[in-house]
Amino acid sequence: MSGAACLRWSNLFLTGRPEAGKTTLLFRALRDAGARIGGFCVKRCYRHASLDGTDMIDLATGRRARMLSVRYDGANGRCVMVDRGAFLEIGVPSVQAALDSADVIVMDELGRFECDVPEFVRCVFAALDAPKPVVGVLKDESNPFLDEVRTRRDTRIIRLDVASRVEAGRVFRRLLLDLLTR
Repeated sequence: MSGAACLRWSNLFLTGRPEAGKTTLLFRALRDAGARIGGFCVKRCYRHASLDGTDMIDLATGRRARMLSVRYDGANGRCVMVDRGAFLEIGVPSVQAALDSADVIVMDELGRFECDVPEFVRCVFAALDAPKPVVGVLKDESNPFLDEVRTRRDTRIIRLDVASRVEAGRVFRRLLLDLLTR
């Protein structure tokens, strides 16, 4: 296979179990590459040492919205409520803005809740189809949305786990630099 044939992919994702270091590796590699980023990340929010929810954050503006709220009920345990408004108010505009102004579009992380927000799903696939590189994190589970992202011919996925963290990190950094210097 020629070198040109190897470079046809334009989307690069990390996947792996929770707490494997995917987000840390992603943002350190982007920082080290000096890339101008746009898109979004999600951040868990804690209150009194308990998970309170998850916010979606626009990486260019810092705007954020609560996408998941967690409530604890002694009788029923934990209840998670999804606010699709966060995907529409933060997710879609952050990706669209990144298409115009960033070197690379960041999506950290894509998971199961997106399946219920078709406007966001369309926006993600539009970005993946664009000539601009997309990097991010895919939740390590199966659903129609994530499976479609994983099976794209223009997408590379690196599995990160504790045992392979150093080697997978080297591979991811090399692929990211290749992607950004095309």
